[in-house]
Amino acid sequence: MVSESDVDVWRSDDFLAKLRCLDALEKKLLAVDRAQGKDTKVRWNNLQLSQPLGRRIVSTAAGDVKVAEIEGFGEPWKVTHKAVMLWDQLDDGKMVGIKKKGSILGIQGHAPEGRLRLSQASNSKYNELWVVSELRGDVYMEKSQHDCLDGCEVDSTFLGMYRDVVDLCYQRIWEENLTTLWQGDQSRLTGRACVEAKLMQPRTKVLHAIGASGAFVGGAIVHSISVPTLCERWATTMTALYIDCCATRPGCHAGTPLWQNMVGMPDVSIVVLHSIMLDSTLSVWARRGMKRVDCSRPADRKWFETSVMVRSQGTHAAKLEDLVSAMPQSDLPLFVFFTGNFALSEEDSAVDAT
Repeated sequence: MVSESDVDVWRSDDFLAKLRCLDALEKKLLAVDRAQGKDTKVRWNNLQLSQPLGRRIVSTAAGDVKVAEIEGFGEPWKVTHKAVMLWDQLDDGKMVGIKKKGSILGIQGHAPEGRLRLSQASNSKYNELWVVSELRGDVYMEKSQHDCLDGCEVDSTFLGMYRDVVDLCYQRIWEENLTTLWQGDQSRLTGRACVEAKLMQPRTKVLHAIGASGAFVGGAIVHSISVPTLCERWATTMTALYIDCCATRPGCHAGTPLWQNMVGMPDVSIVVLHSIMLDSTLSVWARRGMKRVDCSRPADRKWFETSVMVRSQGTHAAKLEDLVSAMPQSDLPLFVFFTGNFALSEEDSAVDAT
């Protein structure tokens, strides 16, 4: 149905020619649907011209619990033009699909010339796919204020994993603590949509844990944040992993595998979080080796600076104030854990600070 000449046109810079090809393809698809007695609406989002292999999902195991680490949805962007093409590579890629006007796509990476990388959870193969948001002054996509998963382009398998984690976190953190933390006032309880919105940020990952039976037993939503540092005479960044929410089913022993996955992520130097005000929860983080700190206390600021210097063997310097500024703002207790990995961030170019 798709000829080689069509593919050549789609790889060209002539967007009008591409749209003419789309019109012709739409007519072909409509004709096939009618002949087969199907709904005549073209299923653009299911159109796949090839199936390149994508990056493998990171998976770790501890005991009977296995943890899958997948990308979150990312920044929501809306297709505002008639359609956008999906490419399998940043440069010299092949067109592998199409998204129609109105589609809400999750973006996890940006490149020059308006090129955007989709969340790998957008497709069943977990491929790295790219789109062009603008070209020669023409705008094809714009940032969206969409703040929930409804209507978003996510593969059904990964969407199910997202919802497993969101539902459990909302249940364990909010619903089960309605009386303790919110004095039983339902109107003060954060809505479930607020938890879904945590997925719709850049550099987001979702951890999904299953037990020996294959049943879901726990999960977390985490974000990578860049913290300004000095490495010898270079201004650079180190990566902190912010645990936005984390929950496990009682008695499933999923907490340790989830924690091991977080502290074992490559290039993560620090793990941080804001904890709810429950003694049992505060003690859990303390047993993990996390330290409760307050940026307003000189002793805590000194401890942080010294810890960075010692653990990096004198190669890095950082301030607690910069870490707090880079994190989501909250009045809840702040906990910090050093992983000992002080590799330079690959996403930030070093600048001579002298």
